[in-house]
Amino acid sequence: MATIDTLIFDFDGTLADTGAAITDALQKTISDNNLPLPDEKTLRSYIGLYLRDILAQAIGATDETLLDSLCDQYRKNFGDIAQYKISLFPGVKATLEEFHEVGYRIGIATSRSHASLDILIDMLGIRECIDAALAEDDVANKKPAPDMALGVMELLGSTSDTTMVIGDTSYDIQMGQAAGCRTCAVTYGNQSEQKLEASLPDYIIDSFPTLLSILAE
Repeated sequence: MATIDTLIFDFDGTLADTGAAITDALQKTISDNNLPLPDEKTLRSYIGLYLRDILAQAIGATDETLLDSLCDQYRKNFGDIAQYKISLFPGVKATLEEFHEVGYRIGIATSRSHASLDILIDMLGIRECIDAALAEDDVANKKPAPDMALGVMELLGSTSDTTMVIGDTSYDIQMGQAAGCRTCAVTYGNQSEQKLEASLPDYIIDSFPTLLSILAE
């Protein structure tokens, strides 16, 4: 088996603890429009999907004009909340710095917008560790389609047999599998361990630094 030299990370729920900020922004957006409000657990279960799909499922709506408006409102609400409620998960920064120092190629594949991702990776101080990133507005087909993973590999000059995709949802694992990569699920994010196991990742870990030992095998 070829040695891994490239790591592609999901962002929300994998690198950054954004769950509270996302659910708070969703709740405010839905409540401000006097729409039926799902509970927090239900809203968290949608994280990892494209924003428009999250809102459509959350309120059971298909009206495009309404969804456009809700997306705009959500982005403003999230921006207001993010700086107070978002942090990296334990061990993420030090582990990324170690990967970067020893020469791994590091990419991000996220369902959030590229503009939002740029703001957050600067805010969290990990810009120097990231070699390439693609977001939902950079590709034609969203997760779990392989487009983002394939695109990041192309940017990095990597191949699927030497790449691992790491994420907290089945959408991330399915994306990596569709791209022909090895996969690793993290259990501390937004999906249950049971659902992650059902997606059949190559590895499942409970803390981010555990990746170091996996890759040393």
